[in-house]
Amino acid sequence: MDSGDQVTDEQARQMYDLINERKELLVTGVKGMQVLKQVLAYAVRKAGVSIEWDPTTPVALRERMTIMSLSALQWSFAGAAAGLAVGVCTNRPGTWAGIGAGIAALLGMYQGHCAVTSGWRLRGFRDENGVEHVEIKVCALPSR
Repeated sequence: MDSGDQVTDEQARQMYDLINERKELLVTGVKGMQVLKQVLAYAVRKAGVSIEWDPTTPVALRERMTIMSLSALQWSFAGAAAGLAVGVCTNRPGTWAGIGAGIAALLGMYQGHCAVTSGWRLRGFRDENGVEHVEIKVCALPSR
């Protein structure tokens, strides 16, 4: 699927149908993740699919994808609002809201990436006696 950055609903539906037919699909790279994000949004929005992480997925990957996606979503709301404000002045609010949301989502993904690669990580576990522990690990904090 190499039709630019945006995937239409029809392309997302075709990919959704392909996944259902094959029962699995491997996605790699940043471009593949962008397409997957849009296909998953379609699957949830149009088909009511419930999506869960497989427990065998490495925690670091789940954390990266979840934090980056949530950050992009948060930023896109602010970007859409700012774009809408600009769009009202130019009589093209939808276009500017979309542009604002897209740019802000990219910035949000970057901010999410930075959050994943620096800060404190907490890992909870139980020892052989059933006692709960929390391990704190400091990851490459940005210099101030």
